[in-house]
Amino acid sequence: MSKVYYCSFKEEMDNLAMFEPEPLTKVLTKEWSGKEAEFLFQCPAFSQELKNTYIIRAPLSITAKFEKEKGWHITNLNLAQESFNNLFRLVPNHKGQLMLDVIQFFTHHGQHLFFSEEPTTMQLLCPTFHKTGMSSFPLILGSFEIDKWIRPIGYACINENKEDMVVKRGDPLFYVKFHSNTKTTLHKFNLTQSIKDIVSGGLKIKTFAPRSSLSRLYDMFVRSGNNKRILREIKKQHE
Repeated sequence: MSKVYYCSFKEEMDNLAMFEPEPLTKVLTKEWSGKEAEFLFQCPAFSQELKNTYIIRAPLSITAKFEKEKGWHITNLNLAQESFNNLFRLVPNHKGQLMLDVIQFFTHHGQHLFFSEEPTTMQLLCPTFHKTGMSSFPLILGSFEIDKWIRPIGYACINENKEDMVVKRGDPLFYVKFHSNTKTTLHKFNLTQSIKDIVSGGLKIKTFAPRSSLSRLYDMFVRSGNNKRILREIKKQHE
C-alpha cells in the first residue's frame, strides 16, 4: 500500500475552508444508488479506472465577470487588490504576457500539496461525472511525479469567449488520480515553514530556469535532498 501525504496550501484560512479529498468511487456509489448508472460498477474496466482517484472541491464561492472597461473582476466579494490576486489571476505566456483567456482560480488560497515517498505520478483530470457552472470551460490538465517534485495544484481553465464564471463552494473542481503499483491511501500533514520554503524555492527556480523539463526539475529536487527533508518533516507528525 502506497501512502500519499497531503495538506492545504498556504494560509491558515485554507485549513478552515478546504474540503478533504474524497474517493471518487465512494462518492459515485452514493450519488448513483438506485439509478441506472449504478450498473456501471459491475464493469471491472470502469471500476478499475476509478481507483486511486479523488475529488477536489472548491473551498469558496466566486463569481467572475469580464467587462471591457474593468477587465476581469469578482462580483460576489468586495476584495482589496491583494485579496483578489490570492483568488484569481490571468496566466502568463512564455513571454510573461498575461493571457485574457487562460484563468486560474484560487491562486494562493485553496490549493493542495501532495507528496509521496514511493514512486507515484499524480494526474489532474476533468471532473467528468459532475456538472457545475464551470463544466463548459476546458480544464488545464497535467501530471508529475510527487515523490520527485512538490508544488501546489489549483484550478485553471480556458475561457475564450470571456463568459461569466461561477464557482460554488463544494463544487468538484477536478479529480486527482494517483498512478502507483499499489493502492494509495491519503494521510494529512500540517504545513510547516520548512516545507513552505521548499515549495517556494521550487516555484522561484522556474523563474530563473524557465521552461525547464520535468526531468531536469526532478533531478534538481532529488540532488538537493528536498525529498528527504520533506519526508522527515512529515514523519515527525506521524510518529
